[in-house]
Amino acid sequence: MEGGHGIPFRTWNPVEREWILTVPSRAPLAAHTDLRAGKNSECPFCDVFAPDDADQIRVVRSKHPMVPTITGPEHPRVNQHSVLIYAKDHDQRLGTMSVGRCRDLLVQIALLSDQLMTNSNIEAVCATEAVGGHFGVTVGHPHAQVIGLEFEPRNISMDDADGCRLCAGRSGRHTVRELPSAVAEVPPWARLPFETVIYTRRHAPSLGATNSDELADIAQLIWEILGAYRSQTQGEVQYLLAVMQAPRSRLSTHHLRVELLPLHKPDGSLKRPGVLETMFGVYINPTRASESAAHLRLLLNEGADR
Repeated sequence: MEGGHGIPFRTWNPVEREWILTVPSRAPLAAHTDLRAGKNSECPFCDVFAPDDADQIRVVRSKHPMVPTITGPEHPRVNQHSVLIYAKDHDQRLGTMSVGRCRDLLVQIALLSDQLMTNSNIEAVCATEAVGGHFGVTVGHPHAQVIGLEFEPRNISMDDADGCRLCAGRSGRHTVRELPSAVAEVPPWARLPFETVIYTRRHAPSLGATNSDELADIAQLIWEILGAYRSQTQGEVQYLLAVMQAPRSRLSTHHLRVELLPLHKPDGSLKRPGVLETMFGVYINPTRASESAAHLRLLLNEGADR
């Protein structure tokens, strides 16, 4: 059912068997994604910080939420769509800030996700970051988002009748970096050349279920892989980051993972999705996963030598 006065609503898509979110209030939003620009008077996030404020993560309610708010006294009052502004300056990013800032962002995502899941109507939590104009980023200021959904996205879990694919074992050809409690690899099913999956060795369902060592290792791997991406693209990397945490129906079977999906190819140029990817969900990857993993390992080793 459509919402009035710009209220978000959802409609079932019988082709992809997935819900479509329609958010009328976002229609007039103009994108301003020049990450190299200085303070922009039109940026809604610059005003969150006063000039003498510490450069720390701020959590604010989205002015244009992507989901309708669940109301009623029986539901805990939690913000269903939060924006996490993790830097004061436009030219900062997770890959250029300290690894500690990356860890702090994961901690905030874990707290917000756990709060959302206290509401029995929330079935899944999506935590994301998008960088780059080719991904349709509306606000260029560095930020992530946490959104509580009343349904379970079909692409969130990978468990099946054969068990957890991440626990089943790794291929050395696809592994990029291993730390004591977490692993980064280019999965065999990579959609774009340098898609990377980061996950805990232990079967943990969500960020909130990780221990301090696991959280630190996840943050370290995100930071290192983003650094490798930047070295390929002269610092102009465009990527999507998604934290895939357990939906309510899969708390015991889902394995926490962080997906990084950059747009670039090995030569640093962009791999733009075409009609098969966009319309049919059939991705055409020009690079073997084992080759991409080897290339990333080389970049990480070169970075360690510098």
